[in-house]
Amino acid sequence: MKEAQLYKSLISGNTVYFFLCLNALTLSWDLNLNTYSIVATILVWIIYLMKNSFKVKNFKRKEVFIHTFPFVIAVIGLFYTENIDYGIKYISRLIGFVVFPLIFSSVKFSYKKYTNILIVFVVGCLLYNFYLWFGFFEYDIKLFINSFFRKGILLRFNEFISDQDKDNHPTYFSLFLILNFFTSIYIIIKNKSNPKIIVIFSFVIIFTILFLFSLTAKMPIASAMLIMVVMPLIYFIKNFKKKAFVIYLSSILMVIIIGAVFLKDVPNRAVQEAYNYYNYFLGNELKPFYSYKEFSVNYDTFWWEKTNRIVIWKNSFELMKRSPIIGFGTGDVQDKLTEVYKENKELWRMQFFNSHNQYIDYQLRYGVLGVGLLFYMLYFYFRRAIVNSDYLYVSFIILVSLCLLTENLFQRHWGIIYFAFFNALFYYRKVIIKKD
Repeated sequence: MKEAQLYKSLISGNTVYFFLCLNALTLSWDLNLNTYSIVATILVWIIYLMKNSFKVKNFKRKEVFIHTFPFVIAVIGLFYTENIDYGIKYISRLIGFVVFPLIFSSVKFSYKKYTNILIVFVVGCLLYNFYLWFGFFEYDIKLFINSFFRKGILLRFNEFISDQDKDNHPTYFSLFLILNFFTSIYIIIKNKSNPKIIVIFSFVIIFTILFLFSLTAKMPIASAMLIMVVMPLIYFIKNFKKKAFVIYLSSILMVIIIGAVFLKDVPNRAVQEAYNYYNYFLGNELKPFYSYKEFSVNYDTFWWEKTNRIVIWKNSFELMKRSPIIGFGTGDVQDKLTEVYKENKELWRMQFFNSHNQYIDYQLRYGVLGVGLLFYMLYFYFRRAIVNSDYLYVSFIILVSLCLLTENLFQRHWGIIYFAFFNALFYYRKVIIKKD
């Protein structure tokens, strides 16, 4: 009894806050470490609730449905699927959609603590980037320097990053970096009278942009650029700042033009992939756009052919027609998609790749109702962010909604935790923002 009382006395809102910070810190580092921190957070939170006899008063029925929708519909989809084992594994990954909204709704934090969790996430990503840079000392620096003077710096830098970390998916890590980027801008705006914070987070922005472009994840970068254009324009129009609107729009157009010229003149993978799609649509043979040997970089179209989203989506749409109303359930989609790959003699190319589009994936799993509810969920969060004038939250929802077009974010641990964790954080800090 005494030990139980001791445990309870040690558990408080600050303890839960500490473990939430640990979740944010470990997300970009290691999946196992992040999973352990989530389990520890859940245990601490349960003890906290038992200690305080807390009732989740602010957790309304509609909110329960919206927050837990991906988990609930996956459970329903399990009843008409054949591959039960895969379905259960898939559902176990979705537990974050239940846990994090419950935690953030039941434990009250100050506005500063919500911001601190975001800052911890930024620090975690930066530390991971620095960790990658330690591998630079084992890298062929001479090749890197030669590449710089031959305009092959982006190709060499991209190869360097991919060599250091073969496990981390560039799209997901780009999502992490973009949230760092917008968080840093948000903190600078909130602390515009503090020169130290401005200098520190300006460095974070520069460092983030450098690594973001090295990953060459097309959709996250395009989404970030769109948000950088749209969000300030909404603010300027809403607040009738016409002069600022014209100046900002002109500046953005200038940056886009300079960036386009830079990407065209400096060899990079984004231009090569655009060239691949150009040749693919025209039925031409795929070939290198640059003289890669000149930059001491190897290039092959093998992986591009395997991850060609046009081919993947074509097969996915063919499968979609076979069960458009209710889909194929939680566990059978990949098996069915593989069968279509085999029928179309694309298995050598696609192997076991998923649909690479979350909206298509929900249509395949749960039919018209499932994808319709997914759209409503995103709309619900977007509308709530707009009503509260929370531009950081709006940026987050736009970013995720666009990236769902090219990735199944709600299928991998990184994407599930990224959305469930930060969406719950943004959603439940709205009350604090109103008071502030």
